[in-house]
Amino acid sequence: MSYSLLRLLTLPLAVVFSLPLAAQDAEFRAAFRRLASPTAVEREIAVADIADLKGDIAAAARIAFKDATDAERRGLLEAFELRKQGALLAHAAELYADARQEDRMVAALRGYVLALPESELTVDESALTPAGLAAWLRLKQDWLRLEISYQLIDALQKPGKFHGQFEHLRRRDTHALDAELVCLIELEPGYAEALNEAAARRLAAGADADRVFTNPWRKLSLAQGTFDLALNVMRTNDVDLIGPAREGTLAGIEVLSDVRTAAVRALASSPAGERLAPLLRAWHRAVASTEVPAPMRGSVSLEGLRTELELTLARHGDRELLDVRLAGLRSTVERFAQGGIPVTARISSRPDIAARNEAAHLLLRSGDHAGAEKEWLALAREAQEIERLQRDQQRNAVATFLGSVYYNLACAQALQLKLTRAGQSLESAVAYGYRDYSWMLEDGDLECLRSTQPFRDWFSRLAPPALVDRLAGLDQP
Repeated sequence: MSYSLLRLLTLPLAVVFSLPLAAQDAEFRAAFRRLASPTAVEREIAVADIADLKGDIAAAARIAFKDATDAERRGLLEAFELRKQGALLAHAAELYADARQEDRMVAALRGYVLALPESELTVDESALTPAGLAAWLRLKQDWLRLEISYQLIDALQKPGKFHGQFEHLRRRDTHALDAELVCLIELEPGYAEALNEAAARRLAAGADADRVFTNPWRKLSLAQGTFDLALNVMRTNDVDLIGPAREGTLAGIEVLSDVRTAAVRALASSPAGERLAPLLRAWHRAVASTEVPAPMRGSVSLEGLRTELELTLARHGDRELLDVRLAGLRSTVERFAQGGIPVTARISSRPDIAARNEAAHLLLRSGDHAGAEKEWLALAREAQEIERLQRDQQRNAVATFLGSVYYNLACAQALQLKLTRAGQSLESAVAYGYRDYSWMLEDGDLECLRSTQPFRDWFSRLAPPALVDRLAGLDQP
């Protein structure tokens, strides 16, 4: 075939494929011109039209952005925020570096970057000016702090210890993640803005119907917008700063205290355990010597922070402090066993049972899943004997306790890949009244069990239809 004939054959194809591209470009240019409209409604429609355009409009948007007015630039940023695309990141960084920008533009630039998913947060840093690179690094740090704050605040809304929320950040830059977690634990003032934004986002996302009346959700609602003050109070221990909005500030202090503890928990998955161990030890000594002012004692849980530090050290191979705590709990169990506690005593008044249950949780979270299983099996047998001898009005409390014991037992067994036994324990938990099916789909301890057909069949028979649909959705990529 001659070159001329080949060219004749391919020209019509080129024309055919260029038609939709030309139409798309015309649609973009038409919507872009309307971004400068004096009418707010028309501007909003233009933003929505650009956001809805099919295909790749990144190149056209970058060209238009260079010579656009501030109004047009803000519109493009809003549209690409809705598209969840980082095509304008380099332009945003350079513009953010210009101190002459008005507040509305600065807010739009920052809002665009912070709204992007992690997968879009990529820029050719070598192509940026020195000022643009510095601005980009600031924006990237703000994005990371907001993401960390959101994940930790979200974890506090779960009924158990949430797993895996930082895996994507560790894959991206584990050193940066650890550095920011350390800053948060040490209450760096710069975290206040990220915490306020994260709390607002989490509240806007809403809560499941069965969790909207829980204490963590109520505390988060009260704490919104208080983290600047809460962080300052916790740094200085100056209770005079609490001021007139006492309830909201104390709620903010409580949420911040819990977030700080959760940040320590997140360090347990760091590969840099040897480097972190001296810092964790230093924090533990500081916490042990700190006295919380009386007005804050109901909001700040230093004991919870100490326990989390011991667990994180144990996960990194340093079990000394955790073993001391476990020895104390076992001593409590032995002391009350020797005292001959009546088996008919209320389960809530049994310090030995509470100590054994706490020890099982610590063993599970430190990685000793077999040890946790052994403790919960013993607790289940003991609680069943108590239930048998209790009067009717006291048996409900024992049944509730048994439901949680069997659920935790299922977690310990699933982590050891004892999936048949884990399934049986989960069935026992439900038989005793455990009903948080939503958490069964989120709990990282049950991840292996969720993939089995027996679990899926059982869950589909008992769980609400919406949660059955969510389970089916877990198979989707």
